[in-house]
This record gives sequence, C-alpha cells and structure tokens, in this order.
Amino acid sequence: MDDVTEACVRRLGIDAGYARDSLPQGIVLFMPVSAIGTLIFTTYAAVKYSVVVTPFWSIAALVLAVVLFAATPPVPGANLLAYIVLFNLLGIPGEAIINAMIFDVIFGIFASAANLTLLQAEIGFQAHRLGMLNTDRLRKA
Repeated sequence: MDDVTEACVRRLGIDAGYARDSLPQGIVLFMPVSAIGTLIFTTYAAVKYSVVVTPFWSIAALVLAVVLFAATPPVPGANLLAYIVLFNLLGIPGEAIINAMIFDVIFGIFASAANLTLLQAEIGFQAHRLGMLNTDRLRKA
C-alpha cells in the first residue's frame, strides 16, 4: 500500500478497497486546482494579448480547461500541451506559451499538493456517503 492510500485508510478511516480503487483514478482525473489556475492564467493571457473575452469565450475556456486537464496525465510538462491546445482554440497568440511555461512550473508544485489534498477530502466525503468511512478512526486522527 502506498503512502497516500495508507493515510486514507489508517488516518482517515476510509475503507481500504475503496481507497485502493478510487485514488489512482482520482490522481489522474481530479485536478480542480490545476483547472482553476489554468482558467485564471488563460483569462490573464487573453487580456494581456488583447483577445476579446466574451461570455461565450469564458464558457468555452471553462469547458476546455476541464476537458484538457481530465485528459492530461499527471506528469511534469504535460500541462503545456493543454496550454497549447487551449491557447490555439481560444485565439491567444503562441508567444503567450513562454509565460504559461513559467506559470506551469511554479504553480504546478502547489497545485499538485492541493489537488491531492482535495482528492483525499472528496474520497472521504464519498466514502461517508457510501457507508465506507470509519468515523471513530477519523475522530481520533
């Protein structure tokens, strides 16, 4: 059992089978902080490069950010591919990619930790809802 699964089982009281099945999927698919940070940076880049930001543009950016981050593997540098696709589809010039690289490296460190923390909380909420949470163990932690 890896450290994250062990923390979910021993410290948070989540059922071992549920944690073992849901954590790997969540690590790959559950990236709310990354998606929000990307959306904010994309909007900043659009304004900086004089792209007209309309309500439709904002909705398209939101949908694209969520879809691209669900499809991007959690490895260093993979988010840059998402930025390239996002910027290309939203009309942001390619020269903004350099700023995205810098942002991604710095923000990625904090986003990864926040994504994992939120994932453990979400798995805890879902385990409670499904009756797979040992609340006595959770209270002791």
